[in-house]
Amino acid sequence: MCRILIVMLSYLAGTIPFGVVCSRLFKLGDVRKMGSGNIGATNVLRTGCYSAACLTLVGDFAKGFVPVFISRPDNLWWTSIVAIFAVIGHVFPLWSRFRGGKGVATTAGALCALEPLAFAIGLCAWLGTFFFTRISSLAALVSTCFVLPIYAVVRVLYAQSAYSILFFAFAAAALIAFTHRSNIKRLVNHEEIPVILK
Repeated sequence: MCRILIVMLSYLAGTIPFGVVCSRLFKLGDVRKMGSGNIGATNVLRTGCYSAACLTLVGDFAKGFVPVFISRPDNLWWTSIVAIFAVIGHVFPLWSRFRGGKGVATTAGALCALEPLAFAIGLCAWLGTFFFTRISSLAALVSTCFVLPIYAVVRVLYAQSAYSILFFAFAAAALIAFTHRSNIKRLVNHEEIPVILK
């Protein structure tokens, strides 16, 4: 019962719209009506307010990290479920008609608490891709839909007890691919707009 409660609380934590809160805190207006309409840090960054974007990033990261960190001593399967429900909460928030963010920062936060080495490798992949392309969506797809699943498969080959990590990796990759489906289409058509840092 306690585990189910933690999973539910993890989902609720994921639903907190830090992008909306921070954009209003800095009097930037409704971020859902700007740029891509997304509530994540990348769209907040397009307003030119670095402070709001950083706070959004920290908040979205924390709502993935904290629930998983709290449940980390528990069974790894349950912890992986807690992790994915935090991401689901961000992507499909109950309070916003199940229309949320793209889940990258929350996935990163959950992964940092669940498997720090995977987080470090994924972060390097994200930074490397973004450095060369300046395309946030491509960096997210490379790190979560390509690098993370490969890491998980390698982990399972060396330790069969790592199947819980495999579950999280492929579930997160599926969610990220789903939320980035329009970005994938633009990438294929060479229409994705790079992030311009002012």
